[in-house]
Amino acid sequence: MILIKSIIENRSLRIILLIALVIRLLVALPIFQDSGKMLQNDSPSYQKVASNLLAGNGYSNCPEEPYYKDVLRTPTYPFLVASTNIFIKDVRFLFVIQLLLDLLTLILIFKLGDHLFSKAAGLVASLFYGISIINVVMCGQVLAETSFVFLIVLSFYLLSKKKKYLLAGFVLGLAVLCKPIGLYLIFLYAGFILLDERRFRPILLILLPFAILVGGWMIRNKSITNCLTISSISSYSLFAYNANMVLAYKGDKPESILREERVNRLYESTNGELGDYSGSYDYMEPFAVGGKDVIINNLGLYTYLHLKNSVNSLIPGVHYVLEMWGKTEGERSTMDVLRKEGIFKATQYYFDGKWMSLGLMIPWIACWIAMLVAALLGGIKIIRKLNWEIIVLVILPGLYFLFISGPSAEPRFGALIAPYFCLLGGFYLGGLDRIKNWL
Repeated sequence: MILIKSIIENRSLRIILLIALVIRLLVALPIFQDSGKMLQNDSPSYQKVASNLLAGNGYSNCPEEPYYKDVLRTPTYPFLVASTNIFIKDVRFLFVIQLLLDLLTLILIFKLGDHLFSKAAGLVASLFYGISIINVVMCGQVLAETSFVFLIVLSFYLLSKKKKYLLAGFVLGLAVLCKPIGLYLIFLYAGFILLDERRFRPILLILLPFAILVGGWMIRNKSITNCLTISSISSYSLFAYNANMVLAYKGDKPESILREERVNRLYESTNGELGDYSGSYDYMEPFAVGGKDVIINNLGLYTYLHLKNSVNSLIPGVHYVLEMWGKTEGERSTMDVLRKEGIFKATQYYFDGKWMSLGLMIPWIACWIAMLVAALLGGIKIIRKLNWEIIVLVILPGLYFLFISGPSAEPRFGALIAPYFCLLGGFYLGGLDRIKNWL
């Protein structure tokens, strides 16, 4: 009700919501002709778990009997996909749900900006989010990003503005079970509570539901695999992306080719493999051990490459829009070129002379770059003032999502960073007198 009241009372917010809605509908027009455009590489694994849940086959990614338990996908997003299928089987109904969640995220960002800084900052932050390329396009993809962003922003709102610690911990737990990448946010939340409340009881309140949800899922996985893990993707990523990045840099093979060779070679000594079709989970420990060995033995080089590749999350994801509209399919192995030779070479390789499509996206790219510049300036201003609560609540989570991905970073991970950077940009621009007068 409070969010609805904000929309009714604020004309500028209504205009921003309308802009956000129109942009998302326009970008998603191709999916109403071809729902297959909603699918990315990770989409089928979410859909299969969801369909097995609805069919009574349990939490499984297996296409047929026996339905072995899945430990690859955490449950929040598959349950969302399954719940939409209860009402309408068409995958495009999922777009409608994700669109609504994303618009709610925009409203929450306005409320957070207003609470933490000023109403002008909240409006600028929500406008930045409304036109954020990657968040716009993720609404139309069968991927967990939109749901995850909504949940982390909601938990942020419940923590900082509402002080509802139990509920904030519960929502953050759901977010981590949507995308495990958010696991360590709980420590930043605890740090904020210490700064804000200077007592431990609220920390216990936020930890309790979080530990029950996340800890319970990890215990479930341990009972299946004998490994205490939130997802098998963590050990796989360590081996196939983190360690592989180092080996590819030191060798002469592209990362994608080397990854395929190393993974297939490891599978020769295991009964199971990622995807959990066999009922054997013996691949997890070799992935973890093999990945750690390479990283430990090349720690300095790994640290450099990890930080260097993390910034790939800041690349505006215009190619998702162009591919959805059939303007380009891009070149294979573009990410190899990006990691090895940088963004300019990768762009040249991807578009392969088809520059007209990229030219159409330049104004949108400029908006994304403007947000990043404003966020940088806003962050510097906050750090100079040593506003520790904002540093812990906004700057550190933004940097966390920027640098946690490392070698597996790609433009769609910018969706996770965007809420925090939009708030920082809103803080900076919302403090300028000319902009405040406009708003």
